[in-house]
Amino acid sequence: MVHPAGLSSACLCASTCNRTFLASTCTRTFLGIWLLHAIRCGGVPDNDICAGTWTSEWAKEKGNIPESVQLRIKHSGNEELRKAIERHECPFGVALPGDVTWPKPPKALEGVVGGLDCMVFAMVIWSFIPYCVACYLVLIFLAKRGTRQLWTVLWIGLFVCLNELVVKRFLLQPRPGTFLEVRDYNGKFRGSCLKTCGMPSSHAGITSGLFVLIFLDGVFRVRAAETAEAGRRGPRRRARRSCPAADSAADSAAPQPAERPRTIRDDCFECLHYQRSDISLDGRSTLTHFEFVAHVTFWFVVLVPSAQARIILFDHTSNQVITGQLFGVALACTWWWAVRCLQYAYSGSVGKSFCRGLLTHNFPVAGGRPDAQEQNGYDSESGSLTASSSD
Repeated sequence: MVHPAGLSSACLCASTCNRTFLASTCTRTFLGIWLLHAIRCGGVPDNDICAGTWTSEWAKEKGNIPESVQLRIKHSGNEELRKAIERHECPFGVALPGDVTWPKPPKALEGVVGGLDCMVFAMVIWSFIPYCVACYLVLIFLAKRGTRQLWTVLWIGLFVCLNELVVKRFLLQPRPGTFLEVRDYNGKFRGSCLKTCGMPSSHAGITSGLFVLIFLDGVFRVRAAETAEAGRRGPRRRARRSCPAADSAADSAAPQPAERPRTIRDDCFECLHYQRSDISLDGRSTLTHFEFVAHVTFWFVVLVPSAQARIILFDHTSNQVITGQLFGVALACTWWWAVRCLQYAYSGSVGKSFCRGLLTHNFPVAGGRPDAQEQNGYDSESGSLTASSSD
């Protein structure tokens, strides 16, 4: 005979997995349609390399500079641009480690090539944020060695391997400015100094997918403020009310202090306090609605603008960024579906160690349904209140 609690848990697991799998399937289908559109709309170049026409790789594989590039150089009226390309120097600036272009052209080309300003400088800084977040996640995993930290690190590794080793090599789309075809609003040449392929954007995929994982994890941990606070205090504090009638009489007899109306300043202080105490991805098991908003807003500001930074720096086209975002979101939804099913499958192993104590399962199903202690505590309290009111 199957226990009703076990049956309901199994049904909940199957229902959750089916819904998440359906969402991930729809996302993957839409991604496939977008990839076909990107390929048909000029995604694949005529050449089979992604390096720019000024690189030694282009000279080795193709030889002469294309006629279209020579015509653009002639129209610019700057012979230094031709000399820089013949010397295999990037006219747009310098390629920094981490696939980021530092848009600082030589002084001789400042009249025809766009340079650095405050906005571009900020976007350069923002382009390095994904690496900082990835290092932060790895350090948290090495410190905690838990499954909660492992699942995000594995997802980042999976996305990078698939995007860099499979998808980019299949699409072979160069970055902007490869043929001096991009100009800004001032009529100056713009482009990327990176020699690798640009479709899809790894920065956009990692930041968008990681934000989706953070959002989904937070959604399933949201509770009402009283429920979340009771869950943090534990079952002893929740079960302290043994005589509801006596407690209600004492509460009515005790003087009630006048409550000060809540202001926006109070909300801001609460948000700052929460972010200082818990901005990591291995934080509290439950979140109030306000904590969820603060949690998601913080990571949105940290992660999402990095994709726009790639367009402003001309390291990617808008198609490459949008395709990278869709690929990251699709992989994140699929990964979340798999992790969610594993959470239910190993719900009885929470707190146990694996791999000779190197890994601890610390990632329970925090939002699927109330835990047994919390549900029993509140049910018993509501039942006693009902009984007292009926008497």
